[in-house]
Amino acid sequence: LYGFDSAELAVGAWTLGLVHSPGCPLYLLLGKLFMLIPLGDPAYRLNLLSGVMAAAAVLCVYGSVLRLVHVRWIAVAVAWILGFSYYFWMWAVVAEIYAVHFFFVAFLFLLTLRWREQPTAKGLCMIAFVYGLSSGNHISMVLLLPGFGWLILSRDFSLLRQPWKVVL
Repeated sequence: LYGFDSAELAVGAWTLGLVHSPGCPLYLLLGKLFMLIPLGDPAYRLNLLSGVMAAAAVLCVYGSVLRLVHVRWIAVAVAWILGFSYYFWMWAVVAEIYAVHFFFVAFLFLLTLRWREQPTAKGLCMIAFVYGLSSGNHISMVLLLPGFGWLILSRDFSLLRQPWKVVL
């Protein structure tokens, strides 16, 4: 276990108890699901959650870059650089909330890029749903809301004048 919040998060996920503010309820629920895997001890399973989510984040970054530049080797290089960068790797191998946060940011960006190519109400609702889930993991998602809002509204400014178009 890592020296800071790792032990507290492992105990919180094991018991579905409370951890310090803001609590990270989504992380604790995902951690509890990983605690059910019959492999290693509970701390190892929570570290496994971080590794799986970090790998999924790298995959989402690959997909996002591929959608942006349409050059496979550049997408692979960017994903590779992210995956082996020091701070990303540091948080990907310990029981902390940051790997899950990385995944949600990358997944939301990928969903938003996909929605910009093919805008549908279902896609926009999926973005809102994933954003709501991610807010249960890390409070800093609030800081990303203007960016995702701009990515959505810059594609279709009529959503400001006619918000009912989202559900139609």
